[in-house]
Amino acid sequence: MPKKRTPMTKQLPAFLARTQFGQLMERASKNHERFIVTKNGQAKVVILGFEDFLKEVADTAPAEAREPTEKKGGKRKQSLPVLEAAIAKLQGT
Repeated sequence: MPKKRTPMTKQLPAFLARTQFGQLMERASKNHERFIVTKNGQAKVVILGFEDFLKEVADTAPAEAREPTEKKGGKRKQSLPVLEAAIAKLQGT
């Protein structure tokens, strides 16, 4: 039985995350990497790919949030309104 792949988590300061945000997004989505962004040495936010978010954080996300709503350049894209609706439903608002 194959082992479940554990995503890598790296810490980086906010100023670096700000200047490298596009690259961090690519690495999070394609390589399943996770990043903890710190400010003044304290963890503030986590950057992770959308698929990892659905698998790890939002197992109870509504079906419409799991289905991509747009297709661009042969790749499926999740629309922001659908993602916001899924998060709101998870938060019970």
